[in-house]
Amino acid sequence: MRHHPVTFVVRKLVDGLLARHEDLDALLDNVSHGGSAFISAQYFYGKIQDTLHVRTYDYFFHPDKQGFSYQQDTAALVFRNTSYDSDAEYFYPRNNIHNYFVEFDSTRSQVVATNDLDLPVTIRMAWGKGYLYLNSTPLAFTNAYMLYNNNPEFASRILSLLPARQPVYWTEFYQRGRLEAQTPLRYVLTTEPLKWAYYLVAFSLLLFMIFEAKRKQRIIPVIPPLTNTSLEFVETIGALYFQHADHTDMAEKKINYFLEFIRSNYWVNTTVINTDFLRTVAKRSGNSLDDVKNLFRYFQELEGKTKLTEEDLIELNSQIEKFHQAKS
Repeated sequence: MRHHPVTFVVRKLVDGLLARHEDLDALLDNVSHGGSAFISAQYFYGKIQDTLHVRTYDYFFHPDKQGFSYQQDTAALVFRNTSYDSDAEYFYPRNNIHNYFVEFDSTRSQVVATNDLDLPVTIRMAWGKGYLYLNSTPLAFTNAYMLYNNNPEFASRILSLLPARQPVYWTEFYQRGRLEAQTPLRYVLTTEPLKWAYYLVAFSLLLFMIFEAKRKQRIIPVIPPLTNTSLEFVETIGALYFQHADHTDMAEKKINYFLEFIRSNYWVNTTVINTDFLRTVAKRSGNSLDDVKNLFRYFQELEGKTKLTEEDLIELNSQIEKFHQAKS
């Protein structure tokens, strides 16, 4: 295929892509002669990482990406530096598109798409006469998310970047795994005498455990029913939080629970908090617009503080209770 450029599509849904050396050499050789390849995986390991100088990272574990806004359950993907509408957003569960490219060769690469934190998730890398398209959100291309709003458009636009007149090779080899057995007993299971000896030993051990268990099984003890200790548990947890006195952590949890209440009860997306969002919440909850604005303004005020006091936590609880009382 060296003299016949083609387009390769490789996808690995979970874990990471660890391509075999001979596979990667053949793929890059074809791309360098005018072919192209689209590779989607959460992580890139081994030779593919070392050769392309790329590395992905999970921003859930990034110390600089912590805070209230990053714990929302919905995230968006957007196009950058393309002819497409850069304002179009495609929404997915945040815990399925949380990987991004933290390292890549910027001298030969262009960012095609980012997430709502402006972190690159799709890049185009020049390689010889062809291009590599690397993506860190493979779950965005699964059937389940093709049913979400305009998400099919995201997959269509990404794949439309590939050359239209080249033959396409779509491989699921790394999705299924190696075709031969991966067990350490592979040699034993592929040698007929050793295989039957292994089965005989396993069957003998099974019979031994069955009959020995019957002969030496102890009397089953009578276990009294569990008592209801819910109240004691709540009091214990409350005492632990009170002694720890981490008001910042408690405020963060209360705000996150409140946002989940908004999503579950009023069916309002909390990804973007703007004027339309505040008006919708006010209308559906029965609160005045000014009260809702003051409540979310107080959330922002708390988020800007490095450490919260007991008075801050009391005021936060008071304002949230006031919101709930208005709807009743």
